[in-house]
Amino acid sequence: MSTPDAPPEYRTSIAEWLTALSLTIGDIPASSDLYITGTGDARTLHYEVCIRGTDGRFLLDLDGEPIAEQRTTPVTVEPPQHWQPRQRPTREQLLAAVERARVIADELTQTGCPWTGDEPGAGRRILAALRTTPPSQNGATRR
Repeated sequence: MSTPDAPPEYRTSIAEWLTALSLTIGDIPASSDLYITGTGDARTLHYEVCIRGTDGRFLLDLDGEPIAEQRTTPVTVEPPQHWQPRQRPTREQLLAAVERARVIADELTQTGCPWTGDEPGAGRRILAALRTTPPSQNGATRR
């Protein structure tokens, strides 16, 4: 379930919302993507669940971490007002961010600035270049 550092009452209301959608809270990892796509009555919640074996225990990968899979469910109950969608960057978005960082590093090298991150405005430029498209601009919406 998302927002692991949110106040307890926020986590409780999100848990109640997910339960109202017939989801099992204990199966949704804290780091799960949790976002809505679509509009009107065609809205869908995207989330992850940890997979359980026939004995009811979570299946684990070679590192001992629970194996999770992507799932969706129709949004039949409105999310709490404070809820914010969460969607991890895709591989393509991460690769694009790395490429943007390389471009900035090249620019700083060509202008004679050493790549220390201490140049005036360098931190701001680096952070701006590394930003990925927010979920609201790539199809994910709050409502």
